[in-house]
Amino acid sequence: MAPIRRCLEAIRPSGRARAEGEEVSADEAEYEVRGWLRSETVDATVDYVARGRKHQNLLGADLAAAWISSFRRLSFEFRNPELHVAQADLSAEYVLRAEEPPYHLVIDDMDRLSTGIKRDVETLSSEKRDDISEKMLERYSTFRASRDRNRN
Repeated sequence: MAPIRRCLEAIRPSGRARAEGEEVSADEAEYEVRGWLRSETVDATVDYVARGRKHQNLLGADLAAAWISSFRRLSFEFRNPELHVAQADLSAEYVLRAEEPPYHLVIDDMDRLSTGIKRDVETLSSEKRDDISEKMLERYSTFRASRDRNRN
């Protein structure tokens, strides 16, 4: 079963458990995944700030150039964890400024990154895919538990 689908199988946006056999609607799944992704973005931004907010003094054009360059490098070397951190930091700076990165300038790079990741995932053993699924499920479960604690 796909990792995201596994995460969604037992939930509803309201936090109410699903009845046996009750389907998760596309709207409910999107709501839940968007919440999780927002949480991941906040966590990455907090981490960036805790490490000193390295890019806070960049002017808008310089931040854009750094973000584009970083994204481009990542699209070619997506297995490099240091490039993921660099890209996350630059994206976090955009979050803190309440601005959107210039996604429209990296469309080809997004396609390259997506294609490369898909190709790598297709070559993974079922055991490795299961490991990744379990890690995603753990992160998602942590998000849910934290969110549910904060609701009470």
